Amino acid sequence: MKVARTIVWLLLGLGASALALHAHHSVGSSFDTSQLVTVTGVVTSLRWHNPHVTLHVDVKNGDGSISDWRMEMKAPSGLSALGLDQADVPVGMQVRARVFPAKNGTKSGNMRNLQLADGRNFDVGDTFPQR
Repeated sequence: MKVARTIVWLLLGLGASALALHAHHSVGSSFDTSQLVTVTGVVTSLRWHNPHVTLHVDVKNGDGSISDWRMEMKAPSGLSALGLDQADVPVGMQVRARVFPAKNGTKSGNMRNLQLADGRNFDVGDTFPQR
């Protein structure tokens, strides 16, 4: 009975691990790592969650319209290790980000660098580019 229970738990653990590995994609699969664009705008939301912290920024376009950019970066633990906390990026703050843009043309990207209004810079890239 103990052997059967151990095998069931082992299989459940392996299945959960496979799902987690499948869910995490390489940067190059969704984002164009051949170009790096600069996005400057005002923070509208910050979701401090796993597997990626997500930042939404309103960016003023050349014609005066506003685009909502959605950008992902490292997990909360990785950002905390850099000395960046969610309180450092309040709604309403102007930020500058360098991102790999989405391949599908949406206003989204994988953030490599975040510069806060006070001038502090953080290397917030989740992984190295994979082509």
